Amino acid sequence: MNGQRGVIPALIIGGLAAVSALFFRATRPAPPKRRKRINRRQAVSVRVTENGKKYHRDNCPLLHGVSRNISVMEALQHYEPCKACHPPGGDDRSVA
Repeated sequence: MNGQRGVIPALIIGGLAAVSALFFRATRPAPPKRRKRINRRQAVSVRVTENGKKYHRDNCPLLHGVSRNISVMEALQHYEPCKACHPPGGDDRSVA
C-alpha cells in the first residue's frame, strides 16, 4: 500500500495537466488571417470604347458599341470620367 500512495495523486495531477492542455489549446483564438492588400482603384473596373476619350460605368447610357473593361488606375492615366454616369475615380473620392 505504501508504494501506491504516490500513484493516485500523480495520475490526478497528470490527468489535470492533459485536460488543461487540451482545454487551452481548444479555446485559444486562431491567429488572424493575413490578407493581401488590394488597392481599391485596381480592383474596380470601368469601361472604355476603342476611340473614346472618356471612361464609363457598366450601365452608362452614353456607352455605345464595343467596349472593354480596364482598371480605374489605368482609366485615370488615359481617359476622363464621363459626366453622365460619374464613374469612380473622377470627382468621386470614395475609391481610394
